[in-house]
Parts: sequence; structure tokens; C-alpha cells
Amino acid sequence: MSQSLAGAFYQSDNACQGMIYCEAVPFVNAPDAHPVFRGRQSVHLMADTHEELMNYAADIGLRPRWLQKRGTPHEHFDVTGSRLRAVMDDKRVKKLSRERMVARITSRKLGKAV
Repeated sequence: MSQSLAGAFYQSDNACQGMIYCEAVPFVNAPDAHPVFRGRQSVHLMADTHEELMNYAADIGLRPRWLQKRGTPHEHFDVTGSRLRAVMDDKRVKKLSRERMVARITSRKLGKAV
């Protein structure tokens, strides 16, 4: 996805409480990443609650065993391929800048709402 297309997806912070979210711009995984993801575009899919994340993941065909960092504030799915396109096109998923994703993780660690 190009930078200009991704910009159209960016959502303001006030629309994100109790939502599912991902980075506004997919990133390319490092060459030394897991072989399945090496060199492919991906986003981290997160939600404000475990239940929201797991329900949405089931809706788009992500397997529960693919959940990363289960039970932590960093809990997420790595989304690539056709599911990446589906996530980026889904209006239910709020697209945030990388900085906002980090802020949400930090606030979850501290137990605060964003």
C-alpha cells in the first residue's frame, strides 16, 4: 500500500476507544524475521480487549495459535497477505500512526484509557 493510500485510512484518536486497530501504513518485515513473514508487508492487529481481538481475528480467519504475546499489553496478530488487504479495507478497524500504536501499548501497560 502506498503512503498516499494509507493516509486516507488514518483515523483520529478520539474514535479509538473500545476498538480494533492497526498501523496506518504496513511495514516490511526485516530480512531476519521469521521465514513466513520475511520481506512481506504486515501490520500489527490489536484491540482494547482480548475478546474484541479474538472475535475479529476469527471473523477474518486468523487462528488463535497465531496470537503474539498473549496476555500482555503487547498482545497482537501479525497480519499479511490477503488478510492484510481485508484489514486495511475494513472500516471497523481504526488505522493509527506507529506513534499512536506505541502510546496505546504504553497506556495499556499503565492501565489507563487513551
